[in-house]
Amino acid sequence: MDIKPSPNLKLAASPFHRGEQAIQAKLGVREQMERFGSRVIRDHMPQQHRDFYQQLPFIFVGHGDKDGWPWASILFNKPGFIQSPDEQSLHLNSQPVVGDPLLKAMDSNTKLGLLGIELETRRRNRLAAHITGSTDTQIQLSIDQSFGNCPQYIQNREYEFIDPNSMPKSSVESLTELDLSAQQLITNTDTFFVASFVNNDINSDNSNADSSDASIGADVSHRGGKPGFIRVDNNKSLTIPDYLGNNHFNTLGNFVENPKAGLLFIDFDKGHILTLTGRVEILWQSEDSQYFSGAERLWTFHLEQGYRLNHSLPLRWKLNEFSPNTLMTGTWAEAAQQREQQHQIESHQAQWQDYQVVNIVDESSLIKSFYLQPAGGLKAQSKFSFTAGQFLTVKLPTTLRNTVNGKDVIRTYTISSAPADPLLRISVKRETSADSAHRD
Repeated sequence: MDIKPSPNLKLAASPFHRGEQAIQAKLGVREQMERFGSRVIRDHMPQQHRDFYQQLPFIFVGHGDKDGWPWASILFNKPGFIQSPDEQSLHLNSQPVVGDPLLKAMDSNTKLGLLGIELETRRRNRLAAHITGSTDTQIQLSIDQSFGNCPQYIQNREYEFIDPNSMPKSSVESLTELDLSAQQLITNTDTFFVASFVNNDINSDNSNADSSDASIGADVSHRGGKPGFIRVDNNKSLTIPDYLGNNHFNTLGNFVENPKAGLLFIDFDKGHILTLTGRVEILWQSEDSQYFSGAERLWTFHLEQGYRLNHSLPLRWKLNEFSPNTLMTGTWAEAAQQREQQHQIESHQAQWQDYQVVNIVDESSLIKSFYLQPAGGLKAQSKFSFTAGQFLTVKLPTTLRNTVNGKDVIRTYTISSAPADPLLRISVKRETSADSAHRD
């Protein structure tokens, strides 16, 4: 189901814009997140955040280009390249790599979303900011919003810088389709970054007038999962699970207002960058999500434009371990297997199956319990799944069958065993003619 914020919705002053609020309301966390967001989303950086950014060797950046397409980027240099003169300012002593669309967005007042992330400790913090000035070696930023993020789904990685002179010459390839190399990188990845963007038009009507301008602009976020958690549907489209998060819904909230995304994939072994932009759709009630462990919902990405920046990063990463949260999620291969197993179970249950009575227990003078197992034994076939209170339809085999007016005798009984029991059990009450007369 799509979300369309009401133009008449009156919003209190909030750190969340209209799209974020609409999703929070849809999922029943609106009041909770307003109270929480008002406490943790600031218009400045606390000292621990300032210290954190200044020790990083790289930072991720999201922006929207002149046509409103979001892009995700990485800026890097030796630790200390990020400086914080005061609680509302950051200076980044770096420039985008050749071919990065961010190079064309160095104008003053350009809105940026920033993600500082330390993969080896799984610590991350987010910023919304705007450019106040730039040179060939530095980008100056003023802070609009600052907040922390939880460490979920972040894989533990160690980095090292390599000698740039030892790298092959960098090159830029423009893409309008996902070729085999791009598909392999995406299929095998366990980490990517997603940018989203909402421009100031969201505040052009009264529906969002009371929402802070600081909530409007660009955002960039981390996404992690097991290798295989992104499905390559074709050479233009991807399907991606959305896991349980912090309920801010910064990314999806931006999608509601501007259904476009920028995706950034890094080849951690070779230093290549794949940056893409395209249209998105949130799938709130997709059948596929029922089979994908950990997925709250899905979203699709349809490529508009992309660039492969070969040999652009003098950084290499070594994977140490997956996040515990990641290990509780699935892959598309596992989801396909679960779907097939469920279809087999449903097909199995729609057909008559041969079972035999292996035990009969007298529960009372009128009630007997019959214990059933597959005719070939417990290992002959998988016992079908059922829920408590479900019924079982029984038809006698030909050798024992009685007929009434030439028809098979078929009866239905409630299953009286538990779903985890090895045998099926039905309990049958024998009714006498006296019982029938009394009931009449």
